[in-house]
Amino acid sequence: MTTPPRRTLSRRHAIGTIGGGVVAALAAGRASGQSSSVPKPHRRALVLGGGSIKGAYQAGAIRTLLNNGFKPDYLYGISVGSLNAAFLADRASLLGSTKSDYIAAIGENQLPAPASANPSDFVTWEFIGDELVSFWLEKITSPSALIKHTDTVGNVFNILTNNFDGLVSTGPLRELVAKSMKRERLVASPIPTAIGAVNIDTAALMFAEKDDVYFREFIMASSAIPIAMPIVTIPDGPNKGRYCDGSVKNILPIRYAADSGTANRLIGIACQPLSQTYEPLKNPKNIIQLLQRASDIAADEIIKHDFDYADKTAKKIVLIRPGQPISLEIHDPNLEITEFSQADIRAMIELGRLSAETKIKNGELDDGFLD
Repeated sequence: MTTPPRRTLSRRHAIGTIGGGVVAALAAGRASGQSSSVPKPHRRALVLGGGSIKGAYQAGAIRTLLNNGFKPDYLYGISVGSLNAAFLADRASLLGSTKSDYIAAIGENQLPAPASANPSDFVTWEFIGDELVSFWLEKITSPSALIKHTDTVGNVFNILTNNFDGLVSTGPLRELVAKSMKRERLVASPIPTAIGAVNIDTAALMFAEKDDVYFREFIMASSAIPIAMPIVTIPDGPNKGRYCDGSVKNILPIRYAADSGTANRLIGIACQPLSQTYEPLKNPKNIIQLLQRASDIAADEIIKHDFDYADKTAKKIVLIRPGQPISLEIHDPNLEITEFSQADIRAMIELGRLSAETKIKNGELDDGFLD
């Protein structure tokens, strides 16, 4: 007589258990659906284009971004952008250190500290932005800080004997890179960094990451204006070959940055406006001026292609660039690597600041770009 009730209770228990399991499963499914809709954390990339001496414009824009809460998770650079990206990566290795430890680490190449700097304060991105601007103001004071003119007769002889290696020497720039950026700091940097240069034998645009043994050689290669400057040889490794300026093929490596990392917020800083206008050359018989002008003209279509990609991609990208050629903005139509002054550097830094501030004030960086 007692057996049937027991079976009835078991069935009820089983049905209740199954029902509870279904409800739990549905609830879990809803929870899973909710968690999948949670926004992914913002991963920010700073993408720096080419522009020779106009890289000072980038420095002004970068400091403004860092002072307003931007913290890069990735760094990418081409040409002079590779110099700025490498500097930031190098100094990022000291984030969180005291400024006294920072000074000790940088050693004799320490830049003049701001008067308000407290040695016990910690190194922040804001401080690194100040250092980048100081780097341009204190270290790149004239053309002689970057290049050295070579003997004209010697150049002609080298051309005739198939031994030509550039119209100018980049020895000063090489020394500046060697002193300012150390391999051990680059390797220790927490910020993944890649810079591009063009292999002149294969015509391929190649990128070297900060851990690469020849990363600093790539800085030189990426900045080497063809013919005007010596080509750079990477003797071995995956990027073995001969290289020149990365901006020959890509002015702003926005596509590479968007495709190669997990960044979902990208800020690109270009030294060129959307459309170029030109002033007559001061000395059209100066071969350096001619080469720079030819490079600028060739860059017009390249930068347009880069900007078009930035407009079409689904990634969130903000481009900072001047409204018209920087040389016109700062009222120096003959601005180039062989002819600039410290006043030009200051003017370009200020122009970069204004360009970045405009983007911030317009709210273009509100959606996850700034803390």
